Amino acid sequence: MEHPICLIENLETGDLVVNPEAERILTEINQPVVVVAIVGKYRTGKSYLMNKLAGKSNGFALGSTIQSKTKGIWMWCLPHPKKPEYTLVLLDTEGLGDVEKQSLAQKTEIYYQRNVDESIRICNALIQDLNGPLETGIKEEKYSKPGGHRLFQQELSRVIEAYNGCLGKGIKAADVLQEFLQEKEKTGAMILQTDQSLTEHEKKIAEQKAKVEAEEREKLIIEEKNQRLQETIELEKKSREEQLRLLHQKYEQEKQKMKEENEWMIQERQKEMEQMMKEGMSHKSDMLQEEIQNLQRQNEATNQESTSDAFDAALPGVLGTLVKKLLSDLYPSKKKPNVQ
Repeated sequence: MEHPICLIENLETGDLVVNPEAERILTEINQPVVVVAIVGKYRTGKSYLMNKLAGKSNGFALGSTIQSKTKGIWMWCLPHPKKPEYTLVLLDTEGLGDVEKQSLAQKTEIYYQRNVDESIRICNALIQDLNGPLETGIKEEKYSKPGGHRLFQQELSRVIEAYNGCLGKGIKAADVLQEFLQEKEKTGAMILQTDQSLTEHEKKIAEQKAKVEAEEREKLIIEEKNQRLQETIELEKKSREEQLRLLHQKYEQEKQKMKEENEWMIQERQKEMEQMMKEGMSHKSDMLQEEIQNLQRQNEATNQESTSDAFDAALPGVLGTLVKKLLSDLYPSKKKPNVQ
């Protein structure tokens, strides 16, 4: 193999996928193999060491920043340098702890989904608790007597008022309430039709009143969703901006640390090279010179790199993912509002 290829790809979804081409290459090896794998934190020189082991100046991608260049597991099959009857299989793994390993958009979606799930759990538990007396009355046929519809509406209004008065329900509060009320509308309609204290005319008036109240609640729920959407976007935007600031800070610290380490290694290699040249070991000094030039190129690349564009470009993408998720949850089957 002239260059390494990906053996196992680490997808953004978290799934691991075997590369068919790499699998084919492995199955065609008919010699004994020596497998060397390396693991460790990101940007600690794993790929560099593997290239040295392969006797190559390049091969596995080298990362000159805090962003890991190796994603998943990469494979390089080469003749064994000392045992020609063996095949050397080098496995380079992605670094642990890469601050960009999981995209901001993916983190945002996970964080948001956790909030949604927790909100649904809290709201359902609250509704179930507040709805207890109402359900008991239905089972005991308390509302099947004359005047039962009025009592049912009073108890339902109490549940709604108590629910709206509770704080900390989260983003799905309106949806859970809406689902509950849609269920109770059917129950209320049946109670209304069996209420013998009402005339047919009064029943029609009550039906119309219930319809108007349902429309008003629907309108309030939509307004609440719009307000919550705007508030959530603003909060998430501030949170993402703070995360980006911390990423900038971490990047600059790591970049400076890497430059200092490289400068120290350059000085040490220059000393070794001078000593070898004095001793007439020019072939080894050439290898050191190549290593020095590689370190210098890394420092030059680091000086030219900037995180501003990359991190700033990530923010709209994160917010775009969040907005789409919010709209999908808040308005699952209706026209989405325009969000500025």
